[in-house]
Amino acid sequence: WNKWHFGGGVGSLTYYGDLSDKFVNANLQELGYHAYVERLIAKKSGFFLRLESVNGHLLGSDRAPKGWINDSGKYFERALNFRTSIHDVNTSMVFYFGSIKKKDRSPFLNAYVRAGIGVGYYDVFGDLKDANGNNYNFWSDGTVRSLSENDPNASNAEVVARDYDFETNLRELDIEESNSRFKWQIPVGLGVKMRLGDAVS
Repeated sequence: WNKWHFGGGVGSLTYYGDLSDKFVNANLQELGYHAYVERLIAKKSGFFLRLESVNGHLLGSDRAPKGWINDSGKYFERALNFRTSIHDVNTSMVFYFGSIKKKDRSPFLNAYVRAGIGVGYYDVFGDLKDANGNNYNFWSDGTVRSLSENDPNASNAEVVARDYDFETNLRELDIEESNSRFKWQIPVGLGVKMRLGDAVS
């Protein structure tokens, strides 16, 4: 067993909440990244102390939580959206089950579990206006237009496209109970490591 482990990975971050109540809002355009270092606490104990950093972005939308218009969504008429950057640092205890057999070398497949505590930094923005500073008007037919659906001149409204610039800082709008950019976290996980060599898995 090596005392020190260094690792990292790339993947998609998924949002689950009132804008999307299924784990389907994977952001494949902006991948998340993580890196970690961990150290064996006691020889052949299987317990490692890990320090990890995670960075990436999350997207959410009332109208397109799956990447396409979903007019049956619970909050379709609300038409909110967001994009947030995430910067997370956490520490956790990791236990590798391969240590149970008390061998000098880790097994080819080594399952593990982990749990700990961390803190995350978030900066949340919404795409509420076009490039000219005009508010979007979301209609019940799924389109975005230049005028409100209830406007007296609604028949003259033009269909417009969102620019996905996410220009509005939602924290400054005071729409949440807490405006703190920092949140405590409890990271938990399980997985399997495959040994490819004495120093690579």
